[in-house]
Amino acid sequence: MEVDLVNLTEIANCELKIVNFPDRPGKTNFVSLVLLYKKTEVKPFEMVFHNDEDDINSEAEVQLQKAKKWQKLIN
Repeated sequence: MEVDLVNLTEIANCELKIVNFPDRPGKTNFVSLVLLYKKTEVKPFEMVFHNDEDDINSEAEVQLQKAKKWQKLIN
């Protein structure tokens, strides 16, 4: 398991990213937070909360609520 550390004092904004794939209408298939750095030359960091291709056991809605909670805390 790879671990990345992010210094939140370097973050300018945190955006919620939700993807609903066309082949599964009405279902959230991907949830992540994208952390945008104050220094624009630093590549944004994406924290994936749910990915249907990898997470067959986690529920997208539960992960979406967790992502929204973290977005609120970070912003």
